[in-house]
Amino acid sequence: MTIDELRDYYGNCNQFGKRTRMSTSSFLNWVKWGYIPIASQHKLEILTGGELVARVRDTPLTENVRRGANG
Repeated sequence: MTIDELRDYYGNCNQFGKRTRMSTSSFLNWVKWGYIPIASQHKLEILTGGELVARVRDTPLTENVRRGANG
């Protein structure tokens, strides 16, 4: 999932925080980094009932290697 998909789904970081009970600073860091870490993507996929989908290709190669992700 991309930052734009996350923003479209939740609207803003405050709504994101209220609806997910995740830190708004996480949202802001992801915007700054330009990607959502794959572990967080998986959590958000579960929280949204699959409306947002975790995709390894939306994370940088270094994140994929560090986490041992395939694909």
